[in-house]
Amino acid sequence: MKTIINKFKFCTLILLVAFSCTEIGDDPAFNTSASERSSEAVTEIKATLTEPTEGWIFEYYPHDLQIYGGYNYILSFDDNNMVDVYSERQADFSIPETSSYDILSIGGPVLTFDTYNSVMHEFSTPSAAEYQAKGGDYEFILSHTDVEDVLNARGTVSDNNLKLIKLTESPQSYLTKVKEIVDYLDGAIYALTIDGEKVQVPAVNRNLTFPGSGTEEDIMIAFIYTPTGVKLYNSITVDGNEITEFTLDKDNNQLVSIDGSTILDILSPPLNVNQDWKIDIFGADDVSDAVYNTFVDVYNANGATWGETLSNIISFGNTRAGTGIEMFSIATISTGSGYSAGYNTEFPLLISEPSLLSIVRTTPGTNWQWYGHLDPMIAVIVDNQPYELEGTPAEDPTVVKLTSTTDSDIWFTIRR
Repeated sequence: MKTIINKFKFCTLILLVAFSCTEIGDDPAFNTSASERSSEAVTEIKATLTEPTEGWIFEYYPHDLQIYGGYNYILSFDDNNMVDVYSERQADFSIPETSSYDILSIGGPVLTFDTYNSVMHEFSTPSAAEYQAKGGDYEFILSHTDVEDVLNARGTVSDNNLKLIKLTESPQSYLTKVKEIVDYLDGAIYALTIDGEKVQVPAVNRNLTFPGSGTEEDIMIAFIYTPTGVKLYNSITVDGNEITEFTLDKDNNQLVSIDGSTILDILSPPLNVNQDWKIDIFGADDVSDAVYNTFVDVYNANGATWGETLSNIISFGNTRAGTGIEMFSIATISTGSGYSAGYNTEFPLLISEPSLLSIVRTTPGTNWQWYGHLDPMIAVIVDNQPYELEGTPAEDPTVVKLTSTTDSDIWFTIRR
């Protein structure tokens, strides 16, 4: 019955659309038919896209909640429906990836990247682990704005409101400037002064979390790096000030809002937790006896629960689900296949003692509902924070020893 109803609704919709188009097409207020006007809109938007010599900056945010933040793409269209795509995520963005595009008329001009492009389709290509990909778009409803040389591009999947901005320099020049900002701010922690008190503004996955005013909830907002600083996905109000964009002030190590009302101090965390750090439980002198014995307990519990072998390598900091602590349970020894299981954490800066590393649980991570017996390993690390760090070398360490300040018997080494 449901199928019949759905078919009826679909047929009714088609008839309504056909009737609507006929009526609009015959409206004496217009000198042309609806189909002619649609064709003209497509022709006009294509002429706009192909006009710039250097192309367009595409400020792209995948996922309807913008959980991955924003990324810079450069799109250069030609008259033969081919497009060169550059991205700040490319290892070498001096060479674009070329594919085809089209502009459809579906209630307005719709830009579609209709052949596969590994750069443009990165966030919209599904995999076995992500059957819905990362919620990215490859089709966008285009419209003009009140600002010259700026187009709106709304994702047909995410419904995100995006921007195409006319580029006035080479793609390589623009993306090089962006990369310099990214490198400078990589792993940075921000602090905002409110009523004379510094409060942290966490930055995770290109999302900033500003403190709410009074009883209001905190404001989490995605951002994108620019050649001069960072830009928010949309305007927000913080401490009575409306902010949209920040400029990097290297001399004072600050991000300053365009109107100067809001200043974020850039603080250096004791450890860049966005890097891929590992704990090797079996490494020579890499963990204390207390940490080792805790691992043995969860190793045995995992074998008793699932008959699987718990890997001695633990991810610390950057994991598949964000920042946290993640383990791997090997189901098949011969192939090494198995399941990751972890707990998401934050590493908030201790404003009073910024040289110490603090760790706070947030939410259960991937597959944790099946691997809760591993929790003692999470607990021995998190419950004994904060940690003193010894790095080699301190300015860019690849080996760091973490020693608990609450229990000196708890220590472990991380490597990358």
